[in-house]
Amino acid sequence: MWVTRVTVVVSAIVSTAIALSVGSIYWLLFLLAEVQYAVMVPQFYCAVFFEKANTYGSIVAIIVGLVLRIGGGDPILKIPVVIKYPYYDDVYGQRFPFKTLCMLSSLASLVSVSYLTRWLFLSRILPRSADILRCYRKSSSKEDSQITQDTKL
Repeated sequence: MWVTRVTVVVSAIVSTAIALSVGSIYWLLFLLAEVQYAVMVPQFYCAVFFEKANTYGSIVAIIVGLVLRIGGGDPILKIPVVIKYPYYDDVYGQRFPFKTLCMLSSLASLVSVSYLTRWLFLSRILPRSADILRCYRKSSSKEDSQITQDTKL
């Protein structure tokens, strides 16, 4: 419950700061569409089509997507370019489709981290007490020591 409250407060603060710094509604909608493409599309895709996705993969995917997207710079918010993708030009800026790269990297990290954590917990390499996000729980079958994945993200 505390995670939801903190997320709502942080989201409201960031949204307010962005809304006050962007000079046009058009640019704000454009920026929103870019962030949704780079960060939220992989989340939605995996929530619908990938049953093994879990919260660990989701958190890593959001971080990877945001870091790669913000690192590419943004002229609307006057964020400088930190990551110079291939074909970067000082005059024209990023000429590489880095937003698609951000989306694909986010998707790949979500799938790979989900598989990795699933393997670590279900093979008991990591103890169940290390599952701080409670993605895995004990099965209600005859064998009490069996651990299964909770299917919600």
